[in-house]
Amino acid sequence: LRAKLAAAEKSAAAAESKASEAQSAADAQLAELRAKLAAAEGKARLADSKASEASQSMGVELQSLRAKLAAAEKSAAAAESKASEAQSAADAQLAELRAKLAAAEGKARLADSKASEASQSMGVELQSLRAKLAA
Repeated sequence: LRAKLAAAEKSAAAAESKASEAQSAADAQLAELRAKLAAAEGKARLADSKASEASQSMGVELQSLRAKLAAAEKSAAAAESKASEAQSAADAQLAELRAKLAAAEGKARLADSKASEASQSMGVELQSLRAKLAA
C-alpha cells in the first residue's frame, strides 16, 4: 500500500508539474496573443486615423476644386459676355463704316458727274471760242 501510495503521489506530483507547465505555456501564449491584439488594435487605430485625415484632405481639396471650377465658370461667362459686347460694338462700327462708305461713294459719283458736266461745258465753250476765233 505504501508503495502504491508513493507511486500515486509521484504520479500526482508529475501530473501537477505538467499541469503547471501547461498553465505557464497557456499564460505565455495568452500574453503573446494579447500583445498581438494590442498591436493590431494600434495598427487599426492608425489606419483609421490616416483614413480620416485622407478623407478630410480630399474633402478640402474637393471644396477647393469646386471653388476653382465656380470661379472658372464665372470668368468664362464674363469673358463670353465681353466677347458678345465686343462683337456687337464691332457690328455697329461695321454698319457705321458701311454707311459712311455708301455716302462717300454717293458723293464721289456726284463729284464725278459734276466734273463730267463741267468738262462737257468747257468743251462746248472751247469749241465756241475756236469758232469765233476762226471767224
